[in-house]
Amino acid sequence: NEGNAKYAMALLSRKGYEAYIFEDTDAKSRAWYVVRFGHFSTHQAAQRALSAYQDKEQKKAIIARSGVR
Repeated sequence: NEGNAKYAMALLSRKGYEAYIFEDTDAKSRAWYVVRFGHFSTHQAAQRALSAYQDKEQKKAIIARSGVR
């Protein structure tokens, strides 16, 4: 939910990540709140940031392209 997303975004922001919430609505008109961080011009740059995040935080994450459905 939105509250959980805001909480997760605040945690990432405090750790120095450029975190933001991406909100979307699915086919059943349900709201989805996804926490993302960073803006990368290449997949390679995103992959480096992903690897660094996973090594440092020991958490799973994925690379998701913005604006793609």
